[in-house]
Amino acid sequence: MFKFFVGKLKPYLSSLRRRLGLFVFFCFTLNLPVSASSLTLSTGEFLPYTSESLKMGGPLSQIVIAALAKSNHKVELLFTPWKRTYKLAENNRVDGSFPWSVKAERQLHFLYSKPLFIFEHRAFSLSGTEVNLAKTATKGSINLCRPQGYTLHGLAEELIATGVAQHFVPPDVENCFEMLKIGRVDIVVVDRLEGIEMIGKLFSNPDEVKMLDKVIHKYSNHFIISKQHPQANALIKDFNKGLDQMMETGEYQTILFDELGL
Repeated sequence: MFKFFVGKLKPYLSSLRRRLGLFVFFCFTLNLPVSASSLTLSTGEFLPYTSESLKMGGPLSQIVIAALAKSNHKVELLFTPWKRTYKLAENNRVDGSFPWSVKAERQLHFLYSKPLFIFEHRAFSLSGTEVNLAKTATKGSINLCRPQGYTLHGLAEELIATGVAQHFVPPDVENCFEMLKIGRVDIVVVDRLEGIEMIGKLFSNPDEVKMLDKVIHKYSNHFIISKQHPQANALIKDFNKGLDQMMETGEYQTILFDELGL
């Protein structure tokens, strides 16, 4: 009797499976809202913005988690070295990654969210020195440090291109500031808050280092998702909607104030 009943149901079950398959296909194709899900996102160490040592992974992690939560997405953060962080996202091994700047080559492979945060590159020098950042300054007069994996932008790129500055490329930001400390380089060019964080870590007296007035470069960083991800468009849409809501309610500004004092 049971076998007969199952046999009678088989055509209906097969039809139901086909219809469900078509429904899922059209959800992805038409970018219909994504239902509640668990997402794994990759990021790396970028104090004071993202870090495994900071509360909830740092302020930018908090913003990303909160924005996606508006559409009922739960987030698991995966902290890895930046090269691996990028590869995981590029190869669609995670559901997304942050924070990344806009690059033409990167845009071929990823969808970008609205700006997550505006970063500001500044130059840091020892307090007792004078550094001329004019593009017409004497060639070879500046030893400029910007570590591996940190692209040159704005005025820093122009100073190198015109020969005014020589580019030193140690493994990381900490090495740059160590070189500044012993006089091997004249300036370190990094994000403003990243530089202040490193000065507090390496110098017993923060007044030994000054931040020069001129802004080297401003740029936006974003949440990105591989174009190979079947829900890429819908997830970016959910994130942007959540980010807009956070801006409107003041939740975004509250996180930045509480965690960064901005």
